[in-house]
Amino acid sequence: ADAAAGKEAVVFETPDVLALLRAARIAAEFGLRARYVGAPDAYLLADEVRALKPALVLTLAFPAPTAVEDDDDWGDVSLQRLRAWDRAPSNPKWMRDLGLTFALTTHGLAELSDLTDRAKKARARGLSGDDLLAGFTTVPARMLGLEGRAGEIVAGAAANFVVSTGPLFADKTAVLTTWVDGVPYEVKPRKGAVPGTYRVDGT
Repeated sequence: ADAAAGKEAVVFETPDVLALLRAARIAAEFGLRARYVGAPDAYLLADEVRALKPALVLTLAFPAPTAVEDDDDWGDVSLQRLRAWDRAPSNPKWMRDLGLTFALTTHGLAELSDLTDRAKKARARGLSGDDLLAGFTTVPARMLGLEGRAGEIVAGAAANFVVSTGPLFADKTAVLTTWVDGVPYEVKPRKGAVPGTYRVDGT
């Protein structure tokens, strides 16, 4: 009842752009406040997606190339599949170029340890570090109505943040400590204070 009244968001899983467009039509017909998770190939129908201005939660589970037994077998792989493998990491950048904001999700990743590699691929395809960080912090907080309580470092917000040796998802950056609700969890416990000059990235 709350969803039908527009008081509660409805989440559609959209494994491809056609599913996204169908879900958006359903949401419009019933007046739903919708979120769309997935859409790794939204770039295929960029104009239609831009017109919708959907609340996107883009997956970083980019399609992986299928292993082939022999080099000659590549001739049996369709051009469509080759393009999907190549272009998926550019999808977040292209959505940003359309003027859309989006959250990012690990949904669909076989291993969470693949997150850093996938984020680096999106970064290498032109997604800015600020947009990458916002996709995991401020944008999802805003989607969930948690501004001022999560996703940013401000007075009154939950003390959830990461201390690293450099920008997250950059080469050679190592995470030192993860703070959850003000409690630090060190990757490699150290004794005593860690002196140095620190820079805060994000809002």
